[in-house]
Amino acid sequence: MHNEQVDSLRLRELVKAFQSAGGLPLAFAESYVQWYAGVVQHLASWTRTCAAPSIIGLNGCQGSGKSTLLNNVI
Repeated sequence: MHNEQVDSLRLRELVKAFQSAGGLPLAFAESYVQWYAGVVQHLASWTRTCAAPSIIGLNGCQGSGKSTLLNNVI
């Protein structure tokens, strides 16, 4: 398998484990991979290049998944 495919499978396994442990709906894993994974990877890469600690704001309406996303990032 190519590295990209392995990374994708590993990401899906990690997200599925997080979804299961948190009692989240089954659709969470697919939604995370579709909507959040790219943003999280970009932010992680960006923070590695910063000399000082980074502060990132996260905004959204109630129930939009802010805390869930943050728990998955940490």
